[in-house]
Amino acid sequence: MVDSGIRVEKSCTEIAQKLETKKLEGMICRIKKNDANKQAVMCEKSWDKDAGYTWETFAKECMEYDIAYGVSFIRWTSKDNCPREKLVFVYWNSDDAKTKDKMTYSSTKESLRKAMPTASQPIQASDKDEFEYKLIVDNVSKGNHNL
Repeated sequence: MVDSGIRVEKSCTEIAQKLETKKLEGMICRIKKNDANKQAVMCEKSWDKDAGYTWETFAKECMEYDIAYGVSFIRWTSKDNCPREKLVFVYWNSDDAKTKDKMTYSSTKESLRKAMPTASQPIQASDKDEFEYKLIVDNVSKGNHNL
C-alpha cells in the first residue's frame, strides 16, 4: 500500500496511547492542517470514561463527518456469559466524501494504526448499516456473542 506521507500529530498519538491503556473510551481523528500548515492526522474528539457512552454514540459522532478515522471500545457478552471488549479501528467514508479525500485517508490509515497496536483490523464503513453494533460485534468476536 502507498503511504501518503501524512503523519500523526504528537498530541493525537498521546490520546491514542491513553485509549490503548483504557483511560479513554474512544476518539475520532481527521486529516487537517497543523500549526506548520502541513496536513496531519489530528484528534477531532475524544471521550473520557463515562457510563453514558455507547457504541451508538461513537457511530453517530463519526457519521457527522463525510470521512474520518474512529477508534472505540466495543463491549459484548460472549456465549459463555463472560463480558468482553475490544478496541476497534473504523475507517468511515460516506458516499458524500470526495474521491481525493478517500484516497488520502486510505493511504494514511496505517500511520494512525501503528499508534494503536491492540486495535482490531480496520473496519471500513461507508453507510449506517456497516456501523451497526451487532455487525461490528459479530466481526470482532468471530460469532462468539449472545446478541
